[in-house]
Amino acid sequence: MVANDGSSLSVLIVYRFVFSTAFTVPFVFFFERKSVQNLTGKVLFQAFLCGLFGGSLQQNLYIKSLALVSATYTITMLNLIPAITYVLAVSLRMEKPNLGTPAGKAKLMGTLSGIGGAMILTLYEGKRLFNLSLHIDLLQNATSTTHHSPAGSHVWGLMLALGTALSFSLWFITQSKMSQNFPWHYSIAALTSIMGAIQSFIYAICTERDWSQWKLDWNLRLLTAASAGILASGVCFVLLAWCVGMKGPLYVSAFNPLMLVLVAFISSFVLNEYITVGSLIGAALIVCGYYMLLWGKSKEARKMDNMNVIASENVYWIPDTPDSIPANASHRVGVGAFVVNNKREVLVVQETSGRFGGTGVWKMPTGAVNEGEDICDAVIREVKEETGVETKAHMVLVAFSSSLNSQDSCSFAGTGIQTCDGSNGGDNLSASSL
Repeated sequence: MVANDGSSLSVLIVYRFVFSTAFTVPFVFFFERKSVQNLTGKVLFQAFLCGLFGGSLQQNLYIKSLALVSATYTITMLNLIPAITYVLAVSLRMEKPNLGTPAGKAKLMGTLSGIGGAMILTLYEGKRLFNLSLHIDLLQNATSTTHHSPAGSHVWGLMLALGTALSFSLWFITQSKMSQNFPWHYSIAALTSIMGAIQSFIYAICTERDWSQWKLDWNLRLLTAASAGILASGVCFVLLAWCVGMKGPLYVSAFNPLMLVLVAFISSFVLNEYITVGSLIGAALIVCGYYMLLWGKSKEARKMDNMNVIASENVYWIPDTPDSIPANASHRVGVGAFVVNNKREVLVVQETSGRFGGTGVWKMPTGAVNEGEDICDAVIREVKEETGVETKAHMVLVAFSSSLNSQDSCSFAGTGIQTCDGSNGGDNLSASSL
């Protein structure tokens, strides 16, 4: 409808990311103010790539492809997003195929089923069955426009649509990498919006010579820019950053075909379109594929639970065995291994007395435990300073307890580690007792 109104879509993309920035930045100041201290050159470069692949490049490729080919062909190419993401994630070792396991087969079959269902829903109509019309036709006053693309532009349009799908997948991959170094989803969304706005502005200012297009009045153009910026970018960027950080890029991309199912049924309600045989078959395959993928991911999660992995957001404490600790280690008290975003490191409580030694790439600094302070409180504080993640006291306790139990099978009550509620089975493990 906005295109029919004569508005410049490249300019609207700029305003979209401006509204998205205005929406997300306040959340950073209220909830993630400390994230600013962790901005590095690497994080800013990753934010630039997120703004490019998830913002300016993706959106402009999309509108250019729509100008050259029909929406059907463009959407068909976008259905390849899960497949492209799967290939990229496996190639970069962010996702293990595990095709020899039921979980790995379920993930692959679920991804393929979703893509197949999306293709059927898009390309095959079949017999009209019914519609769920509420007799609201939002396009009743819109004029119908038809592309008269120059010869040879059809292939170019398909290439641009494929580039849009690739851009989506690269965005998910880059965002997953960014969340490993910068685990703040509001800040990731805000940085993506800022970078997208800057990049889109540079592109639009070079291509749009009609300055009247930059004027926003109280009309459909303003409503479109605001709604797209706040909902389609602002809210979605935050949710996507959170989901990608929690579940990974493949999990998020698998939801893309579900959008077609929602569009098909919503169109039946408000655009008087019919539900067809093709849409029902496609929807069934998409939903089945989605549940197969969920089953595969949950199967992998249960396998991790069986390995005694205790999770706290994106920090995982894994009980370590004293046999794996070097005999010449000089730091003593307790040791636990942990994984930050799939990177295994060793945590050593760096004090000079106790029954275990350890060494690792990251250690609590000497004197980190204050006089009379519970060792668990010190660990939680230091982990948060190093990783930016708020871990849980009972996870620290279980990790240390399992390390102690693994040597001589002593019970947790005899470890001498103070519990979260202040009770203990032996001496309080504090700086005053070291």
